Amino acid sequence: MNDEKNNNGIEAEDIEAIEENQDITDEKPKRSVVGRVFKIGFTAIVVLVWAAIISTIFLRSDDKILKTPILSERAREIYSSAKDDFEFYNVYPQIFMTKDGSVQLAETVYAAGAGELEIGVRIAWTQLRYCVECDRLYTPEQLEKQLEEDKKKQKEDENYSPAACLKVHAVERASLKQRQLYYTLTDSDGNIYPQAGRKSRTKNLNLLLLNIKYEYERVCFSGLYFRLDKNIINTAGESTPENGESEPADKGKGTEYYLNCYDKKGGSLLFSACVYSDGTFINPTTYQIPKSEYLN
Repeated sequence: MNDEKNNNGIEAEDIEAIEENQDITDEKPKRSVVGRVFKIGFTAIVVLVWAAIISTIFLRSDDKILKTPILSERAREIYSSAKDDFEFYNVYPQIFMTKDGSVQLAETVYAAGAGELEIGVRIAWTQLRYCVECDRLYTPEQLEKQLEEDKKKQKEDENYSPAACLKVHAVERASLKQRQLYYTLTDSDGNIYPQAGRKSRTKNLNLLLLNIKYEYERVCFSGLYFRLDKNIINTAGESTPENGESEPADKGKGTEYYLNCYDKKGGSLLFSACVYSDGTFINPTTYQIPKSEYLN
């Protein structure tokens, strides 16, 4: 016979067809597994991306403590003993943040009877930078000034070697380091005022390449008794006898009060702003003792 058959009577061509079909069948599970792994991986990436986006949005929303006046225990006792006579003001400094927004001031308040000035501070640690060789913090604005200074000196001296940290040192995000700030309140007469209280809260996210950290603080200082009768809101309507024009009786700013923000470990100044002078606008408002969650 021309057609060869095996012992079971199956032709050779049929055997070859069965083997080909078996190979195809074996490949399908392999393709299915690869497709399933790819699908799971893609889904995981999408979930991580959305989780990062949602977390970033959440982190960028300020903690309520930033705009919650707290004051010291002593000031709260004064308020409780005479609520109707407790003078309390919102204060609006003209400069309230670094140009890059890494340090921002918010909800500055003054308790006249208690002699306390309290300031909210928002620190974007993700924007601050840490120089490994200098072991100190910088704002992006400070690093940019270093680059500008390099360019200026290079124009004056072509042999000048760059000294800016961004050029010659390793610079990292400060959110990767466990650093802290400390604050002082000084005035233009050389006085330093004691800190009466400080409360902090932190929001952070560490996810793969993402490292986001924000800190929110209320910092209170005591021993401050401003001459509110000299403030611009009380002098702007007064007239001078010479010409009868409406202008402030005291054209000067009087004593100026500065909040200074430092890198606690390195001691470098990150930000300084005048938070009060006679020319700073204030607005009378009411104080309420905050919830216990802000006091502990």
